[in-house]
Amino acid sequence: MKYSTRQLALCAMLTALALALSYLESFFPLSLVIPLPGIKLGLANIVTLFALYTLGPGQALIILVTRCTLGALFAGNMNALIFSVLGGGEPRGLCGSAFIDFLAVERAAGHLNEFGRYQPRAETMTITPEIFVHEYDIEQLLKAKAAVWAGIRTLEEYCGRRANRIYLAGGFAQNLDLEHAVAIGMLPERTYEIVGNTSLGGAARLAAAPETTAELERLIDLPREVPLNTLPGFEDNFIDGLLLP
Repeated sequence: MKYSTRQLALCAMLTALALALSYLESFFPLSLVIPLPGIKLGLANIVTLFALYTLGPGQALIILVTRCTLGALFAGNMNALIFSVLGGGEPRGLCGSAFIDFLAVERAAGHLNEFGRYQPRAETMTITPEIFVHEYDIEQLLKAKAAVWAGIRTLEEYCGRRANRIYLAGGFAQNLDLEHAVAIGMLPERTYEIVGNTSLGGAARLAAAPETTAELERLIDLPREVPLNTLPGFEDNFIDGLLLP
């Protein structure tokens, strides 16, 4: 079926209008008036009905499919429908950094409330037929991210100032999306630097330059061990960190 330039332009305009209405509606949830989680007016569907009445079923279907596809892609981020598998092959589960991406994207899309509960109510979110995320999984992840948040904030309070720069080491940090980690309240808004496997890097440096032994031995004595559970603000910071912003 061929469409004229005018019809295609009208389809594009109506699709943009539907996306805009859907986006604006997310700022004014109907649940504020009617206490039913996840309920929406579906204003974007009015555009589809208008297209069905004025343009016909073919173009209305194009608008609907385009709006749903673009909405899914841009509700969270450009990769909302795309995932990669570490090492290739079939996916067998979610790694830690993937869980953080999942929380950030689903929260931004309005599928999770501040307590980590699915909106509308559901027990699980299916990623693949074999992989799904239960609310219990989210609960455990919120505890882990709250511990990280509380650790950083409590240390800053203990030192009496904000950290100028925070270094994140290890394989977990290597694949971490910093924007997502900040968005879910795992990391406060600070300057971060991902430094990779620092243990291996230090060993390689010593092997390549044995003359740095004295310098490295001096650095060993610089860090201080601070038992967080003995500091008065840790529990309060941990409780604050359990919520999704």
